Amino acid sequence: MGKIRCDAHECKYNNKNYCIKEGIYVRDDTFCESYRKGMLDKTFSFEFALFEDNDKKIKCEACKCIHNKDHICKAHCIKVNNDNKECITYDENKKKDN
Repeated sequence: MGKIRCDAHECKYNNKNYCIKEGIYVRDDTFCESYRKGMLDKTFSFEFALFEDNDKKIKCEACKCIHNKDHICKAHCIKVNNDNKECITYDENKKKDN
């Protein structure tokens, strides 16, 4: 479980660069499948802000990433970029076989 910093400002789950969705799904090509275009309902933004530091469950199919353990991301914090809604925390350079 980790924190999710998100630069996808037009995603309806983005609140001040934090994902407020309880959990997200990252595809094997590192695209955030949970991305949904729309705006956060501002009537709930204060409530969500109280929970922005909570750890989120991140289901991940990017099996070559060093943070992936049994299809769950174990990174302390991930970041999703704005351009292509992709997890840029992805790193396969040091992946060790278990």
